[in-house]
Amino acid sequence: MTHTILSNGKIRLVLMEQPGTAKTEHNVQRIEMNAAGGWKTVVSGISGAEFSTTLGSMNATACKVARNASGEWTALLSGMNNEYEAEERITLATDKPIIF
Repeated sequence: MTHTILSNGKIRLVLMEQPGTAKTEHNVQRIEMNAAGGWKTVVSGISGAEFSTTLGSMNATACKVARNASGEWTALLSGMNNEYEAEERITLATDKPIIF
């Protein structure tokens, strides 16, 4: 299990990478805010359910992370199974406690 941490100093996104049955799987493990006393978890992800619909649940099978010139982090997670395909883009605004 490997963790990738993206942070703008106010919000931290913790991504988890783990071996899957056929491919490596990715999911958001948690989102944390920098509060008095340190980092506090505000949202926890569910392994196996990064994408969840009435057709079923799955983790992402691809994860691309990039940082632009202004310092904004973006994580692009995507996955596909026999029923559907899904994609999500998570962006941490530069030096603001905002996630898009």
